[in-house]
Amino acid sequence: MNVTFFARSLIPGQYSLERVLDNLVAGLGERVRSMVYRVHPGFYGLCGTIGAVRAQGDINHIAGHVHYLASVLTPRKTVITVHDIGHLSSIRPTVKPFYRCLWYNIPLTRVAAVITVSAFTRRELIREFGLKPSSVRVIHDCVPAGLQRSPAEFKTDSPTILVVGTAPHKNSMRLVAAVEGTRCRILFIGRVQDALLRKLTSAGVEFEEKLNLTNEGLAECYRRADLVYFASTYEGFGLPIVEAQTVGRPVITSRICSMPEVAGDGALFVDPYDVKDIRLALQKLFASADLRAELVEKGYSNVKRFSRAVFADAHLEVYGQIAAGR
Repeated sequence: MNVTFFARSLIPGQYSLERVLDNLVAGLGERVRSMVYRVHPGFYGLCGTIGAVRAQGDINHIAGHVHYLASVLTPRKTVITVHDIGHLSSIRPTVKPFYRCLWYNIPLTRVAAVITVSAFTRRELIREFGLKPSSVRVIHDCVPAGLQRSPAEFKTDSPTILVVGTAPHKNSMRLVAAVEGTRCRILFIGRVQDALLRKLTSAGVEFEEKLNLTNEGLAECYRRADLVYFASTYEGFGLPIVEAQTVGRPVITSRICSMPEVAGDGALFVDPYDVKDIRLALQKLFASADLRAELVEKGYSNVKRFSRAVFADAHLEVYGQIAAGR
């Protein structure tokens, strides 16, 4: 079986989708013949539709953020993965109807199967676009390769907090407000933009940023961290949660969207809009070695749900159903 994966072109500083796709291709292994065709994720990518038609396989898998390709690919052998729809709220009103039509309304009705990465995103898709519940399947993302358990002593005198991503919804501004006056150090993966830089400077919070990391560089950041902060205001999945749990780091995350579904009972949950709640969670982790150890152990148990084998097998089952015309 020839499977062509259609994905966005590589974007410096944005790695989650790429890591997920790399692991899917590796997990499928020799059971399929895989090819990855990359196009621009925005409107400029429309110019690549002719090449996409020529690159079709026995199965076409639109793996993320290039949904519009479903308009030109053969519907009966095409599957689409929708990671989230949070970006819809930031689309300019003048282009939003066109974007919704080309990225969602048309593609979601021109494919043989729709996959989402969480039950939360599935509910959003059904509500927002009127899809039949039976037509949308959840396949959770898997833990990327290259991460493994790495126990380390918690630096109570000056803990390092890892933040993966610096987009506004990653909620770093409230984290800075929560740690102001402490001796915490924040390690950002992603560029610290001007507004966040001003906040860090005024609060006197020590920080470091890491850009364009390799997989090993990313793993090293997790190993350096004492805890991982992922209290986003929106997520469709939340890969850093399971990455942190795999390495063995306590996680603070939000009790909204997909994050409770992904974290299980292996995280400390907060209201992402409440600085006091975030500060209280940090204080609890700083003060209690027992709590940190409990969260790490529960995290180890939780990540078993997100193995590469389960992830790849679930996709292979969908491909087989499409190939059989079911």
